[in-house]
Amino acid sequence: MEIFAIVSLIMTAVSSIASGIINSQNEKAAAKMYDYQAAVEEENARAARRQGAYAEDLQRKQSRQKQAALRASGYESGVASGTFYDVADQSILGAEMDALATRYNYEMKAVDSLNQSSVYRAQAKQARKASSQALVGGFLGATASTMNQAYTYWGK
Repeated sequence: MEIFAIVSLIMTAVSSIASGIINSQNEKAAAKMYDYQAAVEEENARAARRQGAYAEDLQRKQSRQKQAALRASGYESGVASGTFYDVADQSILGAEMDALATRYNYEMKAVDSLNQSSVYRAQAKQARKASSQALVGGFLGATASTMNQAYTYWGK
């Protein structure tokens, strides 16, 4: 009968340790996944900034082309006067505001991605911490259950 108590004691301890190891590995895997997601979001932020710079440059280029066509048509039709220049200036200012708004919108996308990346980094850190705690918990659980079973069997 004593051999069954010893085997039961060992099996309970091994089970608790194995559970701690499995939980620890699961948390490590979660941490790696969060780190990967953070890296993806950081790349998304860089891509948004590159796209924003391209879109801003393209918008300015198109605006310059429209301005040149407007000036050419004004000179061609002979209406190039003070009012014409005022309208052209307003058009230039509006185009620059559009280019700046484009830059701002893409920068906001980049900031959103960087904020999400920070969240993922924090979750990865928490998962690594939980991994260590799961391992310690497995060993503590094994110790506690072993002591409890030993007391129940031999302590009385």
